[in-house]
Amino acid sequence: MVKVIAGILLFFGCTALGFSKASGYKNRRVELEDTLELIRLLHLDISYRKDALAKTFQRAALQKSCWFADVLQECAEGLTVQKTLGKAWQDALHKEKEGCPLLSEDVEILTDLFLGLGLSLIHI
Repeated sequence: MVKVIAGILLFFGCTALGFSKASGYKNRRVELEDTLELIRLLHLDISYRKDALAKTFQRAALQKSCWFADVLQECAEGLTVQKTLGKAWQDALHKEKEGCPLLSEDVEILTDLFLGLGLSLIHI
């Protein structure tokens, strides 16, 4: 009887852990999809409107309600107080790190992406 109860508890415990892990993967996937969509919107805005980056980031941040939109909004605020793009971006990532559903590798890719954005804007 004890073995049966232990087996049942083990089964439900493992099932709960599996659902918890799956939920984390789902949140990450949704955030990555939202991030990719916002990056596409940024690309279009930068290419065609040619507005200031702070205004572009604010406009894109209003399109979605996600972690990356919060980072864009924070970065836009940094740019409005005359921070460099690199500094504003690093500060925004650091400030919004608490609620980040992404892996650290994902955040590193975003860091590299926006440092490249700053370099490419010099050549426009």
